[in-house]
Amino acid sequence: MNIDTGTVAMIAIRLFFSALAAVFAVIIWSKTRDSAWMLIVLGVTSAYAENVYFVMKTLGITESFQLKIGSVPVAAIVIS
Repeated sequence: MNIDTGTVAMIAIRLFFSALAAVFAVIIWSKTRDSAWMLIVLGVTSAYAENVYFVMKTLGITESFQLKIGSVPVAAIVIS
């Protein structure tokens, strides 16, 4: 696999900032129980899951165990 320095930097930056946002979302979740904030927390954590899936797809980890319905990958649709 040939991954250049720019791709590694992009992956690291995406993971760092999305993980930071997810941590702050969990902190907000523990402080408030308002339904609007709960939806924001859900959105931030799902964005983090999408970033992790993007990294796994970029590195070629998910190619061997993709669940597909026809030719549509289910994980990509569910996470997005």
